[in-house]
Amino acid sequence: MLFTTSVMMRGLIGTVLLAASNLAAAGEPSPTLADLAAGKLQIVDLSWPLSAASRYWPGPGYEPFRLRTLATLERDGVLSKAFASPEHLGTHLDAPNHFAAGQISVDQIPPEHFFAQAVVVDISGPAAIDADY
Repeated sequence: MLFTTSVMMRGLIGTVLLAASNLAAAGEPSPTLADLAAGKLQIVDLSWPLSAASRYWPGPGYEPFRLRTLATLERDGVLSKAFASPEHLGTHLDAPNHFAAGQISVDQIPPEHFFAQAVVVDISGPAAIDADY
């Protein structure tokens, strides 16, 4: 059993799969955060680093992802950076109110709606032969 959610972490935006294969016995309840904390779930991080080459919405006024260093360990004793990003960059989450008035914003989406069962299809063999597989 797999559960997936979109996340932002470590400066990356991507998807995390929570594999609950050892909890998959018929009739067991859905995995919980307690299961995750207890090591009963495998986390598969599918994030991708952001860069100026990351794809984004090509509309007028949109600019690529930018990252600049504000302070360094050597000069300032701390490493600190700032980033600027278009909202529609790479794989991302659009709120229901993005295209329709009167719908909810991302902060109003119940957290449990970010998890769902998933299936993994391993195409690593054919993709190793043909990158466009």
